[in-house]
Amino acid sequence: MQAFNIKKRKGFGKKRECLSGQKTQEKPTALSAPWFHSQPANLNKQDIAIIGGGIASLCTAISLVKRGAKNHNLLRR
Repeated sequence: MQAFNIKKRKGFGKKRECLSGQKTQEKPTALSAPWFHSQPANLNKQDIAIIGGGIASLCTAISLVKRGAKNHNLLRR
C-alpha cells in the first residue's frame, strides 16, 4: 500500500530537479492517542539511568517524574 505518490519535477534556481509528493491514503491509521501526548508508563520496578547533564537530560527527567518515576539519584564526577 502506497501512502504517497512521488514525482520529479523541474527544480528552482540552480537545482535541476525537485521531488514532489502527494498523500494518497484516505483513511487515517488507528492510533490510541497522537504521538505527542504523553502515555502512562509502568515505572514501578524499573531502573532508569539518564546519562548526561544537558537540557535534554533535564527534560527527560522531568517527563519521567510526571509519568511516575521515583528514586532520583544525581551523580557527579
